[in-house]
Amino acid sequence: MQPIRWAIVTSLAGALLTVACSSDDTTTDAPPTTGTTAATATSAPTSAATPAAATAAAKAAHALSTPGADGAVQATISGGKLPTLAVKVGSVVAFVNQDALAHTATSDDGSTFDSQSLAPSGGTFKFTANKAGTFTYACSIHPDMKGSITVQ
Repeated sequence: MQPIRWAIVTSLAGALLTVACSSDDTTTDAPPTTGTTAATATSAPTSAATPAAATAAAKAAHALSTPGADGAVQATISGGKLPTLAVKVGSVVAFVNQDALAHTATSDDGSTFDSQSLAPSGGTFKFTANKAGTFTYACSIHPDMKGSITVQ
């Protein structure tokens, strides 16, 4: 290590040791501080979130869903949950109920789409997403089940 850096590290270690020893707390279970530990303790954390990471996470949340072999984007209803999707304008969305209970996929505006009751374990409903925007929907049988489709 270069002499100037070493002097800074030892000065910081000494200052930290002085502060630690001059504490009003009369009991301590902490091990003694060394120059190497003090230098490590003063470095900046590396796990902080960055604006770039937040932007990447937001883009991933709205990544376009990939159509299957039949050309439709599958929206699987499973585990008592409705999916949240992002699709292109003109995409066919196929809701497939994989639960043991009947469900619906009904747009909150009541007119964009309404699957009616989808039979358990395989009931399917398709609609074409012709208009851009974000459409929230719910199961009319289980109103606490909610999802959304973003059409780009």
